[in-house]
Amino acid sequence: MTFLCLMAVSLAWLAVECGVGIAVFVRCFTDKAAIEQQIGEKLGYGLSRAPFAVIVALSTALAVLASVPLGELFFFHMLLI
Repeated sequence: MTFLCLMAVSLAWLAVECGVGIAVFVRCFTDKAAIEQQIGEKLGYGLSRAPFAVIVALSTALAVLASVPLGELFFFHMLLI
């Protein structure tokens, strides 16, 4: 039961991470001035919007890719129960 709860929480966390990543990635292209100002304030003015968007896109893609095998493992164990 603990293992199933761990997998369920991990899947939920990955879903939240994907949602936030997509929202931030879309915001990089819709609200350019505000996102550049926030990047400068939070991460320093040496990082521009383009590399930040690439980092966010890669992190989101990694979260999506990680959720696939975790989801398969979760549903396989649900079938075993």
